[in-house]
Order: sequence, then C-alpha cells, then structure tokens
Amino acid sequence: MENNQNSEKDDIKNILNGLNKELEQKKLELIKELDPSKKISGVIGDLFYNSIKSLFDTSAKLAKSLAGEFLPEKRDK
Repeated sequence: MENNQNSEKDDIKNILNGLNKELEQKKLELIKELDPSKKISGVIGDLFYNSIKSLFDTSAKLAKSLAGEFLPEKRDK
C-alpha cells in the first residue's frame, strides 16, 4: 500500500512539474503578446507567473494534506 501512495505522490509531482513548464511557456507567450519590446511586459509576465504558481503550489499542498487525512493508514496512527 505504501508503494501505491509513493506512486500517487510521484504522479502528483510529475503533473505539477508539467503544469509549471506550461505556466512558464504561457508567461513567455504573454510577454511577447503584450509588448514585443519587453519594456513593461516582463513585470506583467512575472506578476502573472507568480500569482498562478502560488495558486498551483497552494492547491498542491491542500491536495497532499487532504490525501493524507483520507488515507486509512494515516487515520489509524
């Protein structure tokens, strides 16, 4: 059962890594779209990136916390 939990944690970590890469790509696309000369778009892109990354990180922590509470092994201890 522990291997299954580790596998699920690895799956979550892989998904989050993929989302982070996608988020970084979206940031770059946003920068290009907003200001090709990159005068103010870097600031706007960073704001977008940091806010969405914070949302992902908080969601991941919440998901891990909830998963830990609902696993039978954690409740028995």
